[in-house]
Amino acid sequence: ASAVLGLAILYSRAGSPGLHDPGRSFSGKIGDLLRTAGFRLEDFGWTSIRWGLAGFSAALPVVLVMSFLSLILIGSGQDSTNPVIPILIDSESRIDQVLLVMNIVVRARVFEERMFRGFLLARFEKMFGSINAIALSALVFSSVHLSVHSFLPLFGLGLVLAVLARSTNSLWPSVVTHSLW
Repeated sequence: ASAVLGLAILYSRAGSPGLHDPGRSFSGKIGDLLRTAGFRLEDFGWTSIRWGLAGFSAALPVVLVMSFLSLILIGSGQDSTNPVIPILIDSESRIDQVLLVMNIVVRARVFEERMFRGFLLARFEKMFGSINAIALSALVFSSVHLSVHSFLPLFGLGLVLAVLARSTNSLWPSVVTHSLW
């Protein structure tokens, strides 16, 4: 049910204007830096968070089905835990733990969304059209994680993140969804 609701929300936004609100503008070096990287601060807010939650609702069942398919096709394999997690658990310093969580949840997700949905998806759309670009960017996203056992679930997540980025015309909702993952 959550997949149907999440996907319906995402697809209903396809082709509609982005979340840009000209009444809310941010300036300064941080705003310029984020805009250069493909993020508009004007787009971030409760709307992006709601879209991110809708994306997570859509991604959860997709990734679970893809995980099940991967288990059937490939079998169980090595643990695909983020390599930073054991370091986080073993760390006794709260500052180290906070910095590691920020690295995992924010920095890595922002970089990946900029790379796969901001840069590659836009380039692939110009070359191959929207549908093929979404599939191709998801394929590259799942491939660079270098895990045979996580390939299909990451491909499913990449599809949802790409549809979310295209549907909202903003990278922020996909950053929120990816960070919740």
